[in-house]
Parts: sequence; C-alpha cells; structure tokens
Amino acid sequence: MVMIAFDEMCTCHAYAADKDFYAGLGNDRFVRWLREVTVDEAVHSMNVVNVIRAQYSDRFREVGTILDG
Repeated sequence: MVMIAFDEMCTCHAYAADKDFYAGLGNDRFVRWLREVTVDEAVHSMNVVNVIRAQYSDRFREVGTILDG
C-alpha cells in the first residue's frame, strides 16, 4: 500500500512538471484535463495514506525500508 501511495504522489508531481507542455499545445482543454487528472491522483494518494494510517499505523517504521526496496 505504501508503494501505491508513493506512485500516486509521484504521478501528481510528474503531471505538474508537464503543465508547460500541455499548455503549449494551444488548447486550454489540455491544461484543464491535466489539472483534473492531477487532483484525481492526489485523492487516490490521500485515500491510500488514510487507509495506511487507520490500519497499519503500527508499521510506520517500515516505510523507509519498503520505499528503498
């Protein structure tokens, strides 16, 4: 679950980094779409984080090892 939350967060950052590319396509619809997709990914990430907090708070110390592995 940690990897899912991390993946969703990384996707948000990647989309934000691509904003200028989509803006350069000349149609504001691309930028609006990108914003909506980014918000959706952020919601997914926070949902997973909330599940982790609620169900696995006793395992927080393992997060670093999971992400490094």
